[in-house]
Amino acid sequence: MAELDERVVRIETKIDKVMEHVSEINVTLAKQHVSLDDHIRRTAILETQIIPLKKQSDMAYGIIKFIALVAAVSGGVEGVVAVLQYLGHR
Repeated sequence: MAELDERVVRIETKIDKVMEHVSEINVTLAKQHVSLDDHIRRTAILETQIIPLKKQSDMAYGIIKFIALVAAVSGGVEGVVAVLQYLGHR
C-alpha cells in the first residue's frame, strides 16, 4: 500500500510540475500578445506615414523624368543647330 501511495505522490508531483509549466507558458503567451498588439499599432502608424512619402517620391521621380526630357530635347536641338552651322559654313 505504501508503494501505491508513493506512486500516487510522484504522479501528483509530476502533474504539479506540468501545471507550473503550463502557467509559465500562459504568462509568456500573454506577454507575446501584448507585444504583438504594440507591434500592430506601430505598424499601422508607420503605414499612415508611408503614404505622404510615396507621394513625395513619386513627385521627385516625375521632376527627374522632366529634367531628363528637357536635357534630351535641348541636346537634340543643340545637335541640329550644330549640324546646320556646320553645313552653313561649307
